[in-house]
Parts: sequence; structure tokens; C-alpha cells
Amino acid sequence: MVEIQFDGVKYGYWQTVEIHASVDDLCASIQLGISLPPGTDVLPLSKNSVVSVLVDGLLAATMRVDDMRRRKSASSHNVSIEGRSLGRELIDCQYSAKLSNLKLAEIVKRLCDTFKVPLKVLVETVVVPDFAMQCESAFKRADQCRAGG
Repeated sequence: MVEIQFDGVKYGYWQTVEIHASVDDLCASIQLGISLPPGTDVLPLSKNSVVSVLVDGLLAATMRVDDMRRRKSASSHNVSIEGRSLGRELIDCQYSAKLSNLKLAEIVKRLCDTFKVPLKVLVETVVVPDFAMQCESAFKRADQCRAGG
């Protein structure tokens, strides 16, 4: 069963669920849909709400809502939620920083911490003598640095 958790409350019984994740993509995309009885308004979510997505009780993703659509009629109430995992913060942001003589892993960790994006470094990385970014996407600049630029 797929549930979302928001403000400590779980909401289950989603009728459509799509979670797309890839090692090539920094953030996963998530789409959920449910039909509720008429007059029901049980999802106090809005754009930018942070939601945990649980599959059989295990955390599958933590997402920020990008879009939420509600369709209500006398006989139905449909809710559709689209979002991306918190890695989106590194893609959508523009940030400025200047750092020196740190390992690439430490630079990326600092960028992720700034935007509250969870990170687990599993390998040793090289020291980057000078790292600077001026109103750039943190993801793009860290990737350029990884590639030697």
C-alpha cells in the first residue's frame, strides 16, 4: 500500500501511483491520484508542502509538491498530486558560494545541507583548490567541478 505522510498524519488508498527514479536523474518524480467521496476535503496540502511517500510502510521518497489539482462535482472529488524529491532544490535553486581546498564531497555536502537535501557520500573524492559559483544552479556547478571544470 502507498501512503503519504504530512504533518504526522498518513493518507492512504491512492488509486494511481507513479514513482520515476533513475541513477541518471538527481530527483525522482512522483504522481499520485485518488477519488474521494463528495464533500471530502482531507488533504491539507498545497504547493511546496513536503511529503513523505511510504510504500508498505517504508520510506520511498520525500517530495515537495509541485502541483495539486482538485476536481469536485456533486458526485465525486478527485485529487491529483505531482511532485519531485528534495533533490529538485539543487536543480531549481540559484546560489552563490566561494570555497577553497575542500574535498568535492564536502563541497556537495555543504550545498545539500543549505537546501536540506539528504546526502550520503560513499566514496573518497579529490580536493578542489578553488570552488566558486555566482547565482548558479548548485547541481550544474557541482557536476562541472566533478568533470574537472
